[in-house]
Amino acid sequence: MKRIGMAASRISKGDVRLYNIYVVLISVTFSILLFFIAGMAVILAIGIIMVFGPETMTQELRNNWQTVTRMCVQALLVAVLVFNVVGMVINMKIVKRKK
Repeated sequence: MKRIGMAASRISKGDVRLYNIYVVLISVTFSILLFFIAGMAVILAIGIIMVFGPETMTQELRNNWQTVTRMCVQALLVAVLVFNVVGMVINMKIVKRKK
């Protein structure tokens, strides 16, 4: 998470407003990438379970696998969102105005 700040400070070259904008942009971009990669892995794993393990599942689970997939992806979304917010809070710089 510290690397987000290092990359943003190199790009912004000392401007605090640009630094904060780049922190948000880098964090959001990385979070979207992470969500898609991990989401594809979750969907692939559930698909493999559905194809190769239907005899071990109950009838209720076989009928409601979309609900399981939705819950897994929602849990992943919450985890990625928490890491994104933590990364932004760690790297944001707040400037106090002088009177």
